[in-house]
Amino acid sequence: MKQIVFVEKHLQIRLAQFLDQLAMPWSFSAHAQGVDFELKIGGSAFLGEVLLSRSSVHFREKIQRLQASARQENHIPLLAAPSLSSERQDHLRGQGICFVDLSGNAWIKAPGVLIDQRSNEKSPRGFREVNSPFADKASLVLRAMMEDPARAWANNELAAQAGVSAGWASQICRRLEELRYAVRTEDRKLKLFRPQDILEDWVEFYRLRKRQEYRFRLPADSVDAVMKAVRDSRCVREHAGLFSSQAGASLIAPHASFREVHVYCEGLPASLDDWRKELALEDAPPSQSNLLLSDPYYRVAARFGSQVIEGFPLVSDLQLYLDLRSYPIRGEEAARDLFAKRLASKWRLEAAGG
Repeated sequence: MKQIVFVEKHLQIRLAQFLDQLAMPWSFSAHAQGVDFELKIGGSAFLGEVLLSRSSVHFREKIQRLQASARQENHIPLLAAPSLSSERQDHLRGQGICFVDLSGNAWIKAPGVLIDQRSNEKSPRGFREVNSPFADKASLVLRAMMEDPARAWANNELAAQAGVSAGWASQICRRLEELRYAVRTEDRKLKLFRPQDILEDWVEFYRLRKRQEYRFRLPADSVDAVMKAVRDSRCVREHAGLFSSQAGASLIAPHASFREVHVYCEGLPASLDDWRKELALEDAPPSQSNLLLSDPYYRVAARFGSQVIEGFPLVSDLQLYLDLRSYPIRGEEAARDLFAKRLASKWRLEAAGG
C-alpha cells in the first residue's frame, strides 16, 4: 500500500508539470472505483492503473484490464509506473494506451491534448521494488529453476539446489508467485511461467546495475594470447577469475571477433597490484585496452553454475547471456547465438532472446 501511495503522490507532481501548462482544467482522483486512479483533462476522462513491478506478466495483465475498463466506461486508458523502458513505451503507444512514469516519460493523447515527453531522469528516491527475485542472493533461486525450466520444484528442493535456507527460498518463491513468474501445480510444487518473459525482465533489471571496471593493456599480439595469459596466471586462481562477455562466448558459442577480454575477479581494487605485476599490465583507455577486470554486480550469484572449458574458468550460460545482452558491441547478436546454441534446447523453446 505504501508503494502505490508513493507512486500516486509523485505521479500528481509529474502530471502538474505537464498539465499546468495547458489552458484547460484538470483533476486527479486516487482510488477511483474499479481502477487505481482517474484523471480528467478538460472534457476527457482517463482511467488509470499503477504498475509497481517489472513483471512482463503484470504489464500485459494491466494492459488487458485497462483496455476492458476503458471500453466499458468509455474512458481513455492510462498506465502509470515508477519507470517504463523505451520498449514498453513503444508498445503502449502501439496499443493506444497513454502512459506516464516518475522519470518524466509521458504520452497523453485526447481531443485537444497531446503530451509526448521523453526523459533520461531517474525515478525519485524512495521507491524500491521489494524482494526482487533478480537481486544477488535472491537470484540463486531463479538460477536453480532456470537450469531446468520445465521442472516443478518443492520449496526444500529449491533451497538445496540454490544453496540457501528453506526460509529464504520460501520467501523468494512467494515473490515469484506474486509476480506471476511461477505457478503452483496440483501437488503444490512451483513451476516457472513463461521463462522467456522472465529472462527479458531480468535483462532490463541487470542493465541498470553498475559495476566497477578497470581497463588495461596486456603485452600480447592477439586476444587469444591475452586469454591464455590470464588462464595460466596465478591471479586468476587466487582471485577467483571468471571469463565472461565476448571472451566467454568465444569458448562455447563463438560468434564474432572481439578485441577486449572481460574477466570477473574478487578483491578489487586491492588485488589490482597483483594483476599488474604478474601480467605486466598498463592502464589503458577503452580504445587501447585488451583486458577488462571487473567486480561482478552479483558478488554471490555470479559463480552459480560456473564452468571450466579447456582450462578457462567461465560463468554459467545464464550469466553469460545476461552479460552479453548488456554489452554494447554486438552483444545482442552474440546473446541470440548463445541462446540458440545453448539455452533453447534445454528450455524446449524456439531459439529467441533478442
